[in-house]
Amino acid sequence: MTEHTTQGRLLEGFDPKRIRHLGQEEQEQDWSQVFNSYQNDFILEAELEGFEKISEKTCGVAYLDNIRILIPVELSGYATYKEFREYAGLRISFIVKEFDQDKGVVIGSRKEALAKKAEITRRKLKEGDVILSVVRRILAKEAILDIGGIEVSLPVMEIRHGWIQSVQQELSVGDVIEVKVLAVTDTGVTVSAKALQQDPWESDVIDRFKVGNEYMGRVTGTADFGNFINLAQGVDAIAPHLKFEHVKMGDRVLVRIRHIDRKERRIVSRIVKVGK
Repeated sequence: MTEHTTQGRLLEGFDPKRIRHLGQEEQEQDWSQVFNSYQNDFILEAELEGFEKISEKTCGVAYLDNIRILIPVELSGYATYKEFREYAGLRISFIVKEFDQDKGVVIGSRKEALAKKAEITRRKLKEGDVILSVVRRILAKEAILDIGGIEVSLPVMEIRHGWIQSVQQELSVGDVIEVKVLAVTDTGVTVSAKALQQDPWESDVIDRFKVGNEYMGRVTGTADFGNFINLAQGVDAIAPHLKFEHVKMGDRVLVRIRHIDRKERRIVSRIVKVGK
């Protein structure tokens, strides 16, 4: 007679058939996902939590709840560890290639998961499609998007109309945005978010501004040749630097319009007053 059995006799309403070992059901459910992925190439996802050296190989480490997933760099879809490391803290896809349940070891391949997603995406994708994408990385002059196993570049000039000083001010990793497919070729896919937005130069917005008149705007960017002044949604004027100027990002300023070039979509102005 065990201690547990003795204790059970002391519990009113005790039914040995109703004993539950908490946590074990979750463990079994987790492994069923692993089996399904291994047998059927089912794609799983988990957060990339770190990196470890395993038998001289650098592996990304993720957890499918409480099961440890190892993804070697050569199965990450990237040529180098440095590239793979950019995804630390993000959810990544993988297909189980090997596992040992007794040792609790699972080897996953992100490379094969992306290839499978990409194959499905390419079959469906065509020029002119409007699709959802997920921002995966932010670089100096572009955002890297995932459109279904395929990574594409969204250049800063294709995010929206108007001047953008920094991609990070517009987008964050994990954002889900709509983009239009501009081209599908053997070498890649070209997309644009700006293509889905109304062009202010083709609307009556631009008609509000006349040469010789003065308008309030906000400094939204700086470059070697001058400051960018936002006058309306998607409409920015360039104001060459002047010696007396002491403006910074976010300042409200009064500018005088000196030239409007509709063909080049360019407004040249001069700052005449720095407001508050």
